[in-house]
Amino acid sequence: MSVEEAECRRAFDAATEVYMASFHRSKPLEVALREADEEEIQKTVGAFNGSVVGAESVRHKYEKLLQNFFKKAFE
Repeated sequence: MSVEEAECRRAFDAATEVYMASFHRSKPLEVALREADEEEIQKTVGAFNGSVVGAESVRHKYEKLLQNFFKKAFE
């Protein structure tokens, strides 16, 4: 694995941890949960963008992984 790949993976891992940590709190009904989910997605994407490095192709790979993670995490 290249340094670039490893750094993108690290950014992905950190971003998913930020997202999952947000749900350790008690959330009200499904509508409020969806709103909280959207807010946390924005925070998570910000964390990812703030730490990701490398070529666009590698970044894009991990952006797609992050979007798939969001879909699966909320199911």
